[in-house]
Amino acid sequence: MIDSISVLKHSAIPLAKTWRIDGSVAAYQDAKYFSLIEKPISNLKDLSEVLKELEGDSKACVIRGIYKGDDYARQVDSEFKQGNVRRQKRLFDDKPHHWVLVEIDDFKPLLADPILEPVEAINGYIASCLPDCFHEISYHWQLSNSAGHFKNIDKLKAHVWFWLEKSYTSDQLKAWAEQNNIALDKSVFNTVQIHYTASPIFERGIVDPVPVRSGFVEGLFGDVVSLEILLKSVSTEAFKVTNVDDAFNDPFAGIEPIVGLTLSDAISLIRFIDSNDYQTWLKAGMALHHEFDGSSDALALWDEWSQGSCKYAGYDVCQEKWSTFGKNGHNPVTARWLLKYGGEATKNAENQEKHRAMDEIKELILDCNDSVVLINDIAKKAGLTAVGDIAMRTELTGLIRAQFKRITKTSLPLPDARMAMNSAVPSKTKGVDGRHEMTELGNVGRMIDRYGDDLMFIPQTETWYSWSGFYWQPITAVEITQYATATIKALPDELKDIPDDDTRSKHRKFYVDSQKIKMAEAMVKWARSDERLLRNIKNLDANANLLGCANGAIDLTTGNLLTPDREYLISYSTGIEYSLSARCPVFEQTVLDAFFGDAEMVTFFQRVIGYIALGQPKESIILIPYGSGNNGKSTIFKSIALALGDYAKTANADTFLGDGRSNSGGAREDILRLRGSRFVYSTEPDEGKELKEGLIKAMTGGEALPARGLYARHTVEVQPTWTVVMPTNHKPIIKGDDYGIWRRIMLVPFTRNYDDDPAIKKDVNRPAKLLRELPGILRWIVLGALKYLQEGLNPPKGVVQAKEEYRDEMDLLKDWMSSCCLFGTDIQTTSEDLFQSWKGYAERNGVLRLIPSKNHLSRKLEPKFKKKNIGERKLKGFIGIGLRSDFEGVADV
Repeated sequence: MIDSISVLKHSAIPLAKTWRIDGSVAAYQDAKYFSLIEKPISNLKDLSEVLKELEGDSKACVIRGIYKGDDYARQVDSEFKQGNVRRQKRLFDDKPHHWVLVEIDDFKPLLADPILEPVEAINGYIASCLPDCFHEISYHWQLSNSAGHFKNIDKLKAHVWFWLEKSYTSDQLKAWAEQNNIALDKSVFNTVQIHYTASPIFERGIVDPVPVRSGFVEGLFGDVVSLEILLKSVSTEAFKVTNVDDAFNDPFAGIEPIVGLTLSDAISLIRFIDSNDYQTWLKAGMALHHEFDGSSDALALWDEWSQGSCKYAGYDVCQEKWSTFGKNGHNPVTARWLLKYGGEATKNAENQEKHRAMDEIKELILDCNDSVVLINDIAKKAGLTAVGDIAMRTELTGLIRAQFKRITKTSLPLPDARMAMNSAVPSKTKGVDGRHEMTELGNVGRMIDRYGDDLMFIPQTETWYSWSGFYWQPITAVEITQYATATIKALPDELKDIPDDDTRSKHRKFYVDSQKIKMAEAMVKWARSDERLLRNIKNLDANANLLGCANGAIDLTTGNLLTPDREYLISYSTGIEYSLSARCPVFEQTVLDAFFGDAEMVTFFQRVIGYIALGQPKESIILIPYGSGNNGKSTIFKSIALALGDYAKTANADTFLGDGRSNSGGAREDILRLRGSRFVYSTEPDEGKELKEGLIKAMTGGEALPARGLYARHTVEVQPTWTVVMPTNHKPIIKGDDYGIWRRIMLVPFTRNYDDDPAIKKDVNRPAKLLRELPGILRWIVLGALKYLQEGLNPPKGVVQAKEEYRDEMDLLKDWMSSCCLFGTDIQTTSEDLFQSWKGYAERNGVLRLIPSKNHLSRKLEPKFKKKNIGERKLKGFIGIGLRSDFEGVADV
């Protein structure tokens, strides 16, 4: 290996820009901790292979610096975490590399189209902006994340990677570019500057306008750039001392007492002090020299801090000046100077950072077009940004509520906004000594310290949840009390950290007093209102693209398995481990048999089930699988329900069927039970039952439904995430003939009879086989979701025809008009006569309850016939319809 490249990866934050559906491009996000891999490379083609691999990893990037190691980082970085690195200059060496990135930003090629002809455009840049040694040399190229956007339509924005014959440090390359006036973005020569390598992320519905975003170009003169860097000698005038006042010399270092700082303390104090001012630079060095007795570690710290200055002249200059400290002059500069000026600089930097963070969070709020992201993510960041600042908190709360109203057209109550912001802000239950108070509230703090990451409370349903390791599961009052009891039992563990006898004695008494049921009950009651544990029900299972399972969460937009994460707020699980390799041949054959081997019908059925699993019922359908018994539908749908686990719920048919009087506007416990479900399987309805059309329209209309538990005091809004599947041998009666109800009906025919069909071999072991195939059935459902996202529902002709026939069957007046009515432009009949005719017919056929009054009948006839006042008495009636003279009950006008 003759070289390497440092690859940083973040566990969650994407290091790529996101193209949004609203036309904007979301900026790169900040990330703090990374995993690190040093990739060995020997030539340009090795480098190209690494870069191609990283294009598909949205959470990876590269830097030029070489990590100094955990031992060093542990000493100098107070925020060090084992197994992670922070992208800080002091933690990375500026080692020489053969590879170099040239970043092209906003170059406008004269002839080539930067989007359709990127290589020609890049060659134009190289020819006009880089020295001859780069011309006709091989390179790897990649267009920037924002390339191709309509705002950059005529601009070349690209990263071009070359391989140098000799290796150079970042400082050497930067100095070369400056001295030779090379038109480069010199920030790429910072050792820890991120080189973004991932392709952009596109929100659903966006097509990348760029045909090809990367490639390798073979050069006429080979793969190596023969770059000779002959740097001019760097002047040391910037830090050269002439006639320095004696007051700045330090002859009595050691006589003045030291402050007692650690090296980490010194790093924190010095990092925000401006190193460009010479006198400040000198005093900082003297203070460090005095405090640490001229140690090499303190010199290294002073040199690293000095590198932030535009006047930095190298380590040798710092070392030379360091050697003069403590030898001449009077009044030594000590670490007290660092405490004063470092504290002031830190405070100023924190204020600037707070204002910057405030501006960023405001921008995030105003740019957000997703209410779930606004409440579940951005509000939490806003709460952290505004900790301790009432004015900032008030302003951000108002912005969040205003943006929520703009997105949803509904108001966000102030308590909900505060709860969303408070969810990331820790409560304070500790005394000045850093220990929790010996009170009920102090015990709540202890419980949250021990178990808070694994507990949450939903006030709208008054439900406790605990983290199972894979998803949030509801727990009982007994279980949450056990958490409180365990906290009380652990109180003696604190004794070892209490220094004085008096406090220990008080603590023992408090421990004894806490061992009463009232203490545990009080702790649970207090905890219900602790902002660290509160979550809004609207945020629970809010990301419909995720499906909880026994080994993580499934991303239904990619089919990939994600690592379990508390922040997903998933409270359901399939209960089955998800595997990309799982298969279900028996289930697939069962489905194929049920549809007579019709492959088109099978793939449609898979798309429908995948659509249901997505939990975003935008197609607004109710699925009605129909057919006589022994047709396979119960076996198939039971297997699907088992594979979906908690996401599948069974509902009584009476929830959706009845006498036609829908209570869809009332608060209902049966609706609350369905919250968060995807697949709602109705029991088989009785013959002659009528569909509650109002409820079905409300449930599939995209609006939240009011719901309330049996003994709950408050109504909550439940956003439908489910599709109702109503298997039936007897199709429900649908009175309405409007488009609003019929567009929601989707019939799936199951007409094969397994008992009577000799082509089907009955398998008594089929249920057991299907049970073993549940992981494969879950994978089949996920594939169905992916197919739906690509193709939509796209029902075949058989499904469309089945609905048309069903609608024809539900035309309740059709047979009556055929048997009892006449039609003609010169015929007119009163509404009363028409109703008497209908009444006689309907009573004989048992359907009068479906159209029970004259007004009901008139509303049914209005779309078909013109209304008219008839006769001298101006009785209401219709033109174009009359009654047969041989039908009983007909009266002359």
